Amino acid sequence: MKNLNCIVRFFLASLLLVGYVSCKPKEPEIPVTPPQSPDEKEKEKQEKLTTYSYVNQFLFDALSVYYLWIDDPSVTSKMNTWVETDEPIAKVQSVKYSADKWTMCTDDYDSFNSSVAGVETTYGYDITLYWADSQHTAVCGIVTFVYADSPAEKAGLKRGDVIMTVNEKTLTADTYVDIVNNEMFNSSSCKLGLYDGRNLDLTSIKMYEDPVLVSKVFDLGAKQVGYLCYVSFTLRSIPRLIDVCKEFKAAGVTDVILDLRYNGGGYIETEEALASMLAPEEDVLNGALYQTSVWNKANGRDSSFFRTNFTYETSTGGYSKISTKGSNVSSEKKVNIYAIMTGGSASASESILVGLIPFMDVTIVGQKSYGKYCSGYMLGAVDWYTGNIEVYRKYYGSRYDEYSKYADNWGAYIMYARFADRDGNTPCMPDGFVPDVEARDNPEDPTLLGDPKEQMLSVVLGLIEGKAPAALPSTKASVLADRKLEIQHRPANFGMHISNKPVLLK
Repeated sequence: MKNLNCIVRFFLASLLLVGYVSCKPKEPEIPVTPPQSPDEKEKEKQEKLTTYSYVNQFLFDALSVYYLWIDDPSVTSKMNTWVETDEPIAKVQSVKYSADKWTMCTDDYDSFNSSVAGVETTYGYDITLYWADSQHTAVCGIVTFVYADSPAEKAGLKRGDVIMTVNEKTLTADTYVDIVNNEMFNSSSCKLGLYDGRNLDLTSIKMYEDPVLVSKVFDLGAKQVGYLCYVSFTLRSIPRLIDVCKEFKAAGVTDVILDLRYNGGGYIETEEALASMLAPEEDVLNGALYQTSVWNKANGRDSSFFRTNFTYETSTGGYSKISTKGSNVSSEKKVNIYAIMTGGSASASESILVGLIPFMDVTIVGQKSYGKYCSGYMLGAVDWYTGNIEVYRKYYGSRYDEYSKYADNWGAYIMYARFADRDGNTPCMPDGFVPDVEARDNPEDPTLLGDPKEQMLSVVLGLIEGKAPAALPSTKASVLADRKLEIQHRPANFGMHISNKPVLLK
């Protein structure tokens, strides 16, 4: 993988990264190709600068039109000093608004698209990283969940397993970032050494990671409770969400538990589809105002309304229309929503609650959510030039006919709006939702997600039954010793609230 995976999976790793210096003398490098001539070096340099000029033109124009904070003086002054030969990825990082953790440029847009869609070359599991000792010298990974039909599931990996070594290497303060990035995830095979003594050999495959981990109905006597553990708002999951909500509707659920503790966001289309099946049916069928979006000064505001027709991505990579009619769980009486959230709940996970709170009772259980309060466009450089080619030809001449050669596989994710409820309020801004009832996730507890005895779910079921919340249990455990790192592996679309609308330069 190129820069993308490191940015998406470990965008906070730079806070902790410690350089590794080997004491072993460096072996002399043996050239595998003939040395370049001065002319070849100069040609390669010019090719790179030409690529940078095309990518920078795309980035500058896209940011100028859509960037949420383009009017901030700190951003404006940096935009005015943009040089067309600057390295694009670093340039975007340097010009963006100080509070913007999400806007980014990538030189591997194809992988970016695939990871957000939920189709990746993967082992099919997720972890949280912890210090493995009180001296902060060793690191371990606790498996939080495993995708169905994945290499990890077939190898016997499960929630609560503790990974101590990767390819027989111990994860240390100096090495864990590189090992986790390059050997644990972005590799074709790896060997995991577990705390219980098992060694698992995994081979990665390209697969769709179904984000609906668990769906079931709990019979609490007077109440029927629908439970959905959902980890990514992918377009392809819309039909599955419709099936789940139809099951909830048929069971006559009175309450719905949305377990979003590991859900880092995804597509606006999918969020709105799920919201349309949870909100009061009368409001949905009447097309009531669901959310507002606050853009920059030039673009003003936008509004989205409840609807029943949506577009989803098929298994073959195409797109199809689907209706949510007949799957609304609040068709006869409004259900109560209980959302399980942690710092791993971001963006679309927060946005759906922002939109639903004015319409129904929503109780948030867990820990403070991440605080991703804005939406972004995924833009491919070639698509941008294709959509605006006449503009570029008019002002820059025929040299822009070669944009596809130089801008190929470059792209960006640009924040364009702050999402808000129908009244313009964004209660998760700036630091996330504060839970109504506190509860802690304990991934070292091997109790599976969806088991009523699982720590966070048991708190919610108790609330629905009218029981007072118990005191927060200790998270101290034999391996973890209450030492969570500041970073953790997350789904590839962490912190994303994505619009797939076509965008054109005006």
